[in-house]
Amino acid sequence: MRGHHKPFNQSDMNILRNIIKENVNLYLDEIVLQMEIRCGKNVSIFTVWRSLAHCGITQKKLHKAAKERNELLRSAFMAHIGYQYKSNQLIFLDESSKDE
Repeated sequence: MRGHHKPFNQSDMNILRNIIKENVNLYLDEIVLQMEIRCGKNVSIFTVWRSLAHCGITQKKLHKAAKERNELLRSAFMAHIGYQYKSNQLIFLDESSKDE
């Protein structure tokens, strides 16, 4: 019995690594598109995810503070909110998403 067909050869895997080195913040669907453009192979998001894992590349949560953030103003705002409102009066929304 033969092994599973691997969608990417070594050259493709090098291209995949280069795509990640060029921009570590790409979404998986963007990587799929780049692989199609650069290798001519149309594969699934899951295939890219598995290939990244095979390379030892994993998803990590990134937290980057905005460069324009002013700590003094931020502290004053938090103090104002803490003084002005009770915790049950606050609602928090997460607007992080990817437009399709």
